[in-house]
Amino acid sequence: MMKRLAALLTALLLMCTGCLAEYDEEEAYAPGLEETFAGADAEGEVPDVTVSGTVAVREPLTRDQLMDFFTDSVFVGDSVSQRFRTYVKDNRKDEPNLLSNAKFLTVQSYTLFTASKNYVSTKNANLTYGGKEMSLCRIMGQMKPRRLFILLGINDFIGEKIDKGIEYVTRLVSLVKKYSPDTIIYFQSLTPVTRNFCRKKDYRTLWDNYNAALRDLSETVDFTYVEIAERLKDDEGYLPDDWSTDREYHVNSKGIPVWIDELLDFAQEQYDLGLWEPEGTK
Repeated sequence: MMKRLAALLTALLLMCTGCLAEYDEEEAYAPGLEETFAGADAEGEVPDVTVSGTVAVREPLTRDQLMDFFTDSVFVGDSVSQRFRTYVKDNRKDEPNLLSNAKFLTVQSYTLFTASKNYVSTKNANLTYGGKEMSLCRIMGQMKPRRLFILLGINDFIGEKIDKGIEYVTRLVSLVKKYSPDTIIYFQSLTPVTRNFCRKKDYRTLWDNYNAALRDLSETVDFTYVEIAERLKDDEGYLPDDWSTDREYHVNSKGIPVWIDELLDFAQEQYDLGLWEPEGTK
């Protein structure tokens, strides 16, 4: 897909400089590949796009259309995601299509380590599905969601053991793919921390380093990194106190709309790249 996208961007850039006639399509694609640009019509034509810098930008989707990206998705996390879940469910009263029909699997103190195992922990918090405790991978084997969004690591103190975090994430992805091969996996960045939480240790740097490692890992392991932290930070890189429920790292009802906007922007980016089409536009 990335080779196809690269070829598309090359063609568009050449068109902008009047050099399309010199573009050799056969050299742009590896022979024998049967890749099709998502959204291409029956004639094989790609959707209308404009070029902004090096990114192909399509027409902006509406908020409702962007919500379709989260249809049949599952969000997994700890107490940070519990507050996110509560906000979404409460606000679906006024906006029924908020994150479409996405479901949530969250439990306080849930760890990335536990999520990376194929058995139930006897010491740590476990997810519950169908009234019983189960490992994440086995739940995914039953639910088989279209997309899986994960936000974990805080309870592992993962910023202080990034190498272990990489190990856990790699194992988690492998297990989920074993039980639900078609599920697309996304890891959200850790949310930022407040100034108050950093009184004894600068967790900003630790968490930023982990997020950077997670982003780099997405280049070689089968998941996509989703940046949500940056727009939740103030000018000094902290989560504002009035965006936190506890002046630590739990995001409140002022910050969560920004978090959701980041997810919608990500959905638009995926659409711009031709990786996804909302229902009704295919």
